[in-house]
Amino acid sequence: RAQKMNIRKITLMAGLIFATLNSAAFAWDHPGHMTTAAIAYAEVERQRPELMDKIGMLFLAHPEPAPFWVAAGAARGKEATRRKFIECARFADDIKFSAEFPAGNAAAAMSYVEDPVNGKPIPLHILWDSNALRSPKLEDVDRYAGELMKKYPRSSFPELLEHPYNGPDAFTTWARESYAIAADWAYKGVETRPDPDLGQDTDRLIKNMVKYILEGVAPVDEAPKLPEGYWEKLQVTSAQRITLAGYRIADLILAAADNIEKQRAFMTR
Repeated sequence: RAQKMNIRKITLMAGLIFATLNSAAFAWDHPGHMTTAAIAYAEVERQRPELMDKIGMLFLAHPEPAPFWVAAGAARGKEATRRKFIECARFADDIKFSAEFPAGNAAAAMSYVEDPVNGKPIPLHILWDSNALRSPKLEDVDRYAGELMKKYPRSSFPELLEHPYNGPDAFTTWARESYAIAADWAYKGVETRPDPDLGQDTDRLIKNMVKYILEGVAPVDEAPKLPEGYWEKLQVTSAQRITLAGYRIADLILAAADNIEKQRAFMTR
């Protein structure tokens, strides 16, 4: 029970940090996840523009609305809805923990490698999340989302036809795709240097995480280099998975909307 409370403590703290930071800070802010949301929003708006107002209304019922209002800023109408929608994606990475690291490794968020861009230690997890885009600014996220959609249109993904969203079972298939990538090469053969406080002091781990997020200062002075060819493969794979995820999120939302409308039509017969 104490272990679960520690994990929850790290998760909640990380969630608060990621939810309240803005572009003024160093802010490793999961730009990859934000890009999936930007792609999904663009797809839903393109196919069903009438849903935008309804999606915006959903945020009014959120049990923790503050981060979404912060994300919206001074925006109003559809732009406010879009910003809140993108905010949702910033929580996705904060709930992952590895069974190998019960104190909360957060799927390599506390395992460091040398950043190919600047030669400094960076968590392997964050390297994947921010390999091509390292800014959480909306204009940068929008630009990157547009580039990815142009480079990887829906027609370039046979997975969208082979494994469309057809209910909860689809999530298992999607997760297995990502697991295969992780097991086959994303983690395989990659030497990392763990946070020195891993498995010891939960509060210190949180402080180390916060310091890296806010200042870009890692708890280690140096970390192992990536295997040869890894960085190049990571960038291509990550871009493809980000784009595919965006399309799938859109399909999920559209399917949910269709289901609600069918139920409503059935009840009004």
